[in-house]
Amino acid sequence: MASQLPEDVLLEIFSFLDAFSLLQVSKVSKYWKNVAETESLWRNLCVQKWFLRKPFQLQGTQTWKQHFLHLTKKERQMGLAQPEDFNVKEPRGNFGLIGPMAYFSGPTPDEQEKSILCTVSSNCTLYAWDVQEGTVIWRSPVQRSRLLTLTTLPQMRLVFTVDVEGTVKMWNCLNEDALGVIHMPDPCFSLESCLTAEGPFLMVGSIKGNIHTLTVPELQEVSKVNAFTCRVDFLQFSPDKKWLFASGTHQAISPMIYLTECLLSSTRSHLPLILTVPYASCCRISWASRKPNRIVVMFRNCLFKRTGFITFDLRVQRNEGRMVVKANPIASFQLPARMKNPAWMKVSDRNLIAFESGPRLFLYTIHGHMMKQFDCHLRTISSLWSNSVHLLTTTMDDSVHMYMWEEDDNKPYLKRCFQLRYTGPLRDNPHYYVSRAICDNRSIVFMVSKSRDFSTLLMYSLKNGKKE
Repeated sequence: MASQLPEDVLLEIFSFLDAFSLLQVSKVSKYWKNVAETESLWRNLCVQKWFLRKPFQLQGTQTWKQHFLHLTKKERQMGLAQPEDFNVKEPRGNFGLIGPMAYFSGPTPDEQEKSILCTVSSNCTLYAWDVQEGTVIWRSPVQRSRLLTLTTLPQMRLVFTVDVEGTVKMWNCLNEDALGVIHMPDPCFSLESCLTAEGPFLMVGSIKGNIHTLTVPELQEVSKVNAFTCRVDFLQFSPDKKWLFASGTHQAISPMIYLTECLLSSTRSHLPLILTVPYASCCRISWASRKPNRIVVMFRNCLFKRTGFITFDLRVQRNEGRMVVKANPIASFQLPARMKNPAWMKVSDRNLIAFESGPRLFLYTIHGHMMKQFDCHLRTISSLWSNSVHLLTTTMDDSVHMYMWEEDDNKPYLKRCFQLRYTGPLRDNPHYYVSRAICDNRSIVFMVSKSRDFSTLLMYSLKNGKKE
């Protein structure tokens, strides 16, 4: 009976399924299997999971299904690894105090592809690192002013920097000189890049509260909006680049959310959403990785010195020809007064919030129900980083802990995977401490600073031939 359904009808039904369900229905019959392996179904799953924004050429005879399953397997391999499964490299030399870092490489099925990391340093230099080798493969000339931050477009092999004078530069980590330069009218403190259906763009936040939108690679301004009366300290896109969150550090200024397409042209009217949080200032936000219309805000109630969380679902309405962004608060709660206020938080796409409090990592639902408490950290947690699959914590005992977002019988949870610990020469200096970590499907990079003018990088990469 099922096989009598027309192929186009069955294909439409299958388009609503996730990868696991597609694999299950392909077992029903040969007919269903052929429909379930349609390239468009698996390409759409890849787009939804990794938010591909431009034509992606698969290598050789690989299908979209093979591409999806391979990258998913690589993601899980990182979480299933043990410390002995990694090669460890620590670069030698003085690279100054390392600041923001971001991967220059992106998801790829190529087993030989290297993980490339970009960092800016207090010595006014941009570095590109081969993580597997632990070596610098390119460095920029020393810049006239200190580089504040960076952002990368791995799909285009581009990285952007801004310095304290407001000079924005575009690099490809091959040429000595920048590919493009623009001098902003005011000092700038935040950068975000995006690849949209209309092309690549760069957003720059200035000291006067303006958000400038620049084309890539021309670095020509297409729009400027005044978001705040104070400087724009933080810009962050939603995973699908549909929304741009903007905030400053001034407590009296409420954060804003912009519809990205409204920033891509000076002729479009745009009404930003002023994201109001109760009784307090916004201190952290996190987008749900695969529910890109959902944002969770961590706020601080200054009067009672308590931390709370509020979850919004965003939507767009058209009102007399103008697009208006609406935020629907769907859940909120405050932490107990006795709990030490967290500084970091991340969310999963399954309505879970992970945050630290001293040496403990907590897992709550967005409605305030505690799911789990992790007591495996010996010292205070100093940072959290997360993507759709992995969560990393760094601690004051020179360790990085790997966790994985999991789902068992439709019940989501966070699984602790392993711990990596730094044992290098900076370990015995207790006077100053900064640490953070990021990862991709092949590597983990752990930055440790125990000096006010020097950092070191630990680069962990999975050994070739590790069983999956």
